Amino acid sequence: MLMGLWLPMTTATAQAISGQPADSVAVALAPDSISIHSADSVAAGQQAKKEWFGKRWINSITKRMNEPFDTVRDDGYWLRALKHGKVNLKDTTIHYPKFLSGCVNIYRWVDRTLNAQDPDYVKGNGKLFKLTLKNNNWLDYYQCEPDDKVIMSFRSKISSNLGLYFSILGISLGYSVDADRLVGGHPTSKKREFGFTCARFILEYYNLYNTGDMTVVMRDNNERETYRIPEFGGLERRSWGVSGYFFFNNRRYAHATAYSSSKKQLRSVGSWMAGFKVTRQRFSVNEEDMKEFYQDLEEELPEDNSIFDYTDYFLGAGYGYNWVLGPKWVINGTLMAHAGIKHAHSHTSSDSHSNMFAVNAKARAAVTFNHRGLFVSLQSYFDSHLFNNTDYKYKSNIFDFTAIVGVKF
Repeated sequence: MLMGLWLPMTTATAQAISGQPADSVAVALAPDSISIHSADSVAAGQQAKKEWFGKRWINSITKRMNEPFDTVRDDGYWLRALKHGKVNLKDTTIHYPKFLSGCVNIYRWVDRTLNAQDPDYVKGNGKLFKLTLKNNNWLDYYQCEPDDKVIMSFRSKISSNLGLYFSILGISLGYSVDADRLVGGHPTSKKREFGFTCARFILEYYNLYNTGDMTVVMRDNNERETYRIPEFGGLERRSWGVSGYFFFNNRRYAHATAYSSSKKQLRSVGSWMAGFKVTRQRFSVNEEDMKEFYQDLEEELPEDNSIFDYTDYFLGAGYGYNWVLGPKWVINGTLMAHAGIKHAHSHTSSDSHSNMFAVNAKARAAVTFNHRGLFVSLQSYFDSHLFNNTDYKYKSNIFDFTAIVGVKF
């Protein structure tokens, strides 16, 4: 009893002398022992306990999936195999319920018809699921010349968004947010994308809306004067497009290797491709900002707030190539050229030429690193529209850069 009273008093006196806080030492008395623990050692013990619990949980799942189970190919085998992560959709000895059997048969037909490739050049990654973190950045630039006297150009700031996506068997679900929203600002852009890639072809869709500040420059060639409006925020850009391309060397060339890491290219190879592209672009001034905008440019206020509004119909061809740099690295370069008709909608400044010949160029590149289930990819994209007739010229460009980190499992 005297020992039990003396020890706390001694501890308190030592703390007073050393200036340490009273809670920095914990005294634990046991009938047969006395132990003293510092606050740091307690925190370290808690952290070790958490790490031990996490490893134990992972080891428990791994052990469960690797446990032996009944492999008899009866009607219940598919469920037992699913619980242990051993389902192979190409295994024809597995018996599924009627509905699942129909789904699996559709998958096998699609895979056999659309994804059959030369195993000496292309290999599947063997994974059903993929989790991807994607950062997308882009800027747009427009220039129009309604006559030989005036040139107007519009250049945006860089827009950025961040998204998280989950994929299963090529179907992807996800959500992205404007980077300005993440830091408490007002979102100024929206971008939605959808893509489907198989061995034989690729389909892509995008929808872009941007109201961020733009730098407006107007040059008068006759007077040799330049007028500039920096960071004007009253402009709206809306654009959408759909495109599709067929790969002629689809047995050996895997376009998805560099862009979605759903296949593995084993040898360097390229492919010619051909397809179509349809886009709609509308550039306008917000109604509440129209008066200010045209007064700044010393122009008369038009009846409609659209500066231009076009729909393009293109056919095109190009070439893509995969450079394989060892087992983990692949670089892709793709270049497409299109030609077709640009239709100007009636309310735009070029309504006297409703249908005009136009051209388009599209370039894409990617550098992708793969290590087991992890992949990292840096991708760039450039899309340019151009048409030119006797009294009206127009071009628009989109520059895009994307960084991707993902895991396959």
